[in-house]
Order: sequence, then C-alpha cells, then structure tokens
Amino acid sequence: MNEIDIKFLEDSFKKYYFNHLELIPTPQRTSEREFGYQKFNSSFFNRHISLKNDKELHLLFMQNTPSDVYCSNAYYAFPNSPMNEKDWKEADLIFDIDAKDLNLPCRTNHTVSICNECNEVTKNSNQCLKCNSSKLEKKSLDDLRKKYEEFYSVTDEKFNKDEFEKKVSETNRLKTKGIEVGHIFYFGDKYSKPMGASVDLPGGKKDFVKMGSYGIGVSRLVGAIIEAKYDEKNEIMKWPISVAPYD
Repeated sequence: MNEIDIKFLEDSFKKYYFNHLELIPTPQRTSEREFGYQKFNSSFFNRHISLKNDKELHLLFMQNTPSDVYCSNAYYAFPNSPMNEKDWKEADLIFDIDAKDLNLPCRTNHTVSICNECNEVTKNSNQCLKCNSSKLEKKSLDDLRKKYEEFYSVTDEKFNKDEFEKKVSETNRLKTKGIEVGHIFYFGDKYSKPMGASVDLPGGKKDFVKMGSYGIGVSRLVGAIIEAKYDEKNEIMKWPISVAPYD
C-alpha cells in the first residue's frame, strides 16, 4: 500500500472516529481486559494495553488511528502485564472456529502464499523465502492453476490437435520450432522418504520434503542461439551482445 493510500485511509478513519465514537461499542469490564491494535500497512501488533474506561478507549482511537482494535475475551487482574503475569480470572465463552486453524491435511495442497513485496510464491510459510517479508497473501492453489492453464503450450509428443483447436482461438494459434535448453523435474518425496528428510507441522505431524531439480544445458544454449540468430541469407552469425566473444 503506497503512502497516499495510507494517508487517505488514516484521515478517513480519524474523521469517522471523531464523528461517530458513540457507534463504537465499549466492552463490559473494560479495565479487566487486554487491548491491542494495529496501524495501517503495519505488521506490528501493539498489545498488553490496559484501559480504565470508555474514555481511554476513545482516546486510543483518536491518538493512534488504528486499522484494527482487539480486546481479550478473558479477564485479568493485570491486563497490561506479560501473559505469564496477567493473573487470569475468567473469560467469556466464545466459539470462534476458523477452517484455517483446523490444520486439515488437505490445506497444504490447495493454499499458497504470495508475497506482496516481490510476488514470490511459497507454501506453508509465514515469511517470504526470497525477501523475508511477512506481508503475505493467501491464495487458492486451484485458482492459480486455472490461471496458468489458460495458456496452451506443449511439445510434439504431447500435442493433441482436438484439444488445441478447442482451447485456443484461431487468432492465437502458433506452431513453431523450439529447442529445449532447460528442464524442471519434480521428484515429490521419492528421495526424501528413504532419507527420512521431513519437517514438523503444526499439531505434531510430520511431512516429507518435496524435492525437485532444474537444469540448463550449457552446450545446448550455443546451438539454440545459433538456430535463432544465424542469418542464412547473408551467412552471418549475429551473436547477442550478452554472449558475444567480443564487440
């Protein structure tokens, strides 16, 4: 989120807080609850806050302009102390079941995280493995697959004429010669199982590491470049500057 959008949201929320504080409900037994809040475009969660009454809660809104405000359903003797020092009294009975918290075995098969900073796609991670950002957005793996399946690209041995004509409009069809210079191999857990290479999952479960490899044929690259850049009419090889032996 850019600075202009953040400023707009903060100003809008601050105006709302100022004009409509009476619409924001104050929980009972305010002084016994722990409060917390987040600001716009920030992953930092301010918590362990103790408020005496509704006036202090309203002051929190006006001074910090939060995007989200939370309060505990538990009651404590010392709400502003660390968790092990709060001295728990009792709690409201609340059932809040989110499917993502059930740790169903199938979850890892259909959900991925996309980094909002560099667009790196990762699975089963709370932090981007490329840029270490924690600004991740959960996406359905099925939706991503459907997006990429809109493109039809196959080699000769996999080509299906009927499928090609059904999926691709005539204006978008292209048949041309290509050279395979690299390949990606997916091994799954074929090798990790015998090696006992596993990772711990929430709930005490383990899962074997999914493996793969990729390779680029360096010697094939030379042939591919020649195929693509050789001028047959003038019998001149036009080497790309990035691989040319000299200017």
